[in-house]
Amino acid sequence: MGYIQNIENSAILDAYLTDIGRQLMSRGDGSFKPSKWVPFDDDIDYSLWDSSTPGNEDATILTTPVVECITNHEYAAKHCLLSCDVQNLKYLPKLSATPSELSIAHKFLIANYTNFIIQQQMLDSDRSTIPPQMWDPAFMVVVCDDLLEVNGDSYYLSSDNFRTYVIPSDSNQIENINSATILIRGKNITPSMWNSIGHGDSPNRHIITRIRIIGATSGIKTDVIVTILENY
Repeated sequence: MGYIQNIENSAILDAYLTDIGRQLMSRGDGSFKPSKWVPFDDDIDYSLWDSSTPGNEDATILTTPVVECITNHEYAAKHCLLSCDVQNLKYLPKLSATPSELSIAHKFLIANYTNFIIQQQMLDSDRSTIPPQMWDPAFMVVVCDDLLEVNGDSYYLSSDNFRTYVIPSDSNQIENINSATILIRGKNITPSMWNSIGHGDSPNRHIITRIRIIGATSGIKTDVIVTILENY
């Protein structure tokens, strides 16, 4: 849904299903039963908050036009709002990948899985334990379906050919660090694909792609850069 306008204390909302919502509803088997809503404030510019006008600090924010709601979930809901009962919480958990960059030969990547580790943890300067409401029981892993596959449950294939997998956490909430191991393997890249998206000169070209990891609860994201080498 997109918030359009506030006229005399009456909110006007513009509601559309996202691409993935329409895909789930189109199954027609009764499995599409939304039970939760996730608000987000991607279109709010908080730099417009004016503390020099007590009682009216958000006047400019409230009168700033808001764009129509976006139906492609890849471009919306990037900063979802979360509820947390921890008082004076200053930071969200950070999500990091080790390593954050991979360089792998195409022939090896087709024949074998390679892996990287995802870790979710709080900043040391704030608190050591992750609040339960921000603990990620699983991670969404998004890859280009033409180039890579993940050893996990496929969740969604977007219209622009990016596939999302779900990888469960291998930790529990009494631990200070939440982690998961991501196994990836390459697809067979055809000569025409090397010609169209490969960098450099044949037979030593390379393709650079990005793996995006998203916390299933926190919504926090991090990327791993993968360089696929043609002839090594």
